[in-house]
Amino acid sequence: MTEETIFEVASTRQRGDIAAWLRTLADELETGNEVTLTAESGSTTVVVPDEPQFTVEVERETPTGGGGTETSLEVELEWREDDDSVRIE
Repeated sequence: MTEETIFEVASTRQRGDIAAWLRTLADELETGNEVTLTAESGSTTVVVPDEPQFTVEVERETPTGGGGTETSLEVELEWREDDDSVRIE
């Protein structure tokens, strides 16, 4: 199976700003099945089904050559898509 990144944004933000963004995402999920993600480079709309697979994961990565350990908290929604589940704008 090949993997294609359709949309990605990475930046350092204040925890409060991240919480506000997650609330907006939660509101979009709760009120409808479309979620639009927007960045300077464009926007992507995905149609989220009623029951996607939901995963929360905490990872710890330690570089093999030494250095600081990196911890990540990942939240993922996953589903099989049909032809209309992603729109890139």
